Amino acid sequence: VNLAKNIAIFTFALEAAGALIIFLRFYAQFPLPTAAWKSVFHSISAFNTAGFDVFGDFQSVSGYSGDYLVLLTTAALVTIGGLSFVAIQNIFYARGLAKTTVDTKIVLLMTGALLVIGTAGVLASECFNPQTLGNMPWSLKVLNAFFQSAMRSAGFSSVNIGALLSFTLFLMFPLMFIGSSAGSTGGGVKVNTFGMFIAAVWGTLKGRAYPGAFDHEFSQNQVNRATLVIVSILTGVLLVATALNFTEEF
Repeated sequence: VNLAKNIAIFTFALEAAGALIIFLRFYAQFPLPTAAWKSVFHSISAFNTAGFDVFGDFQSVSGYSGDYLVLLTTAALVTIGGLSFVAIQNIFYARGLAKTTVDTKIVLLMTGALLVIGTAGVLASECFNPQTLGNMPWSLKVLNAFFQSAMRSAGFSSVNIGALLSFTLFLMFPLMFIGSSAGSTGGGVKVNTFGMFIAAVWGTLKGRAYPGAFDHEFSQNQVNRATLVIVSILTGVLLVATALNFTEEF
């Protein structure tokens, strides 16, 4: 019951704060009722990693590609929404990352690593593409690359997705496949699962009898479940992709 109360309070408080910040920009562009509605809907959509386009015509937030306030607020809402509510509560009560649980540490480490990898990959691939980041100053290139990396669990875009290079799309596939944390608003196989899988692979390569992370050993049942989730979903994705390739002409 306490967890449910904390989730409700945290959710409404964060979505209200996000809506208020975004409203500061939208109010300069739209009438008061429209700006208020779009701000609230956008904030809720971002926190729940839904990615609905409130502007239409596939614009998403591309009209704000040079706006730090809108992009960073949206990215923050998506990222926090993609963290586990249990992990967020654990961080709040632990009073220091060193005292958090192993699950929370894996969530934070994997989320940070995916953001860095995604940002670096998008920036390296698109920095000279005139249809996406090529004509932006370097500060905005980094901002938009970070934004697209954070959107691995949501559908917002600050650039024309149809103009992205093949390498960028190829990079986004595994990021979207991994997704967000278990117990969050995001999808994917979950960073917890993938983090445990990576730790198990690394432990096997190092010759350890029992893989683990942060001085904590994983049970064989945990490793088997993580492997099963990843392999089964990856198999499903490949089968559906193959079916689409055969039926695309129809």
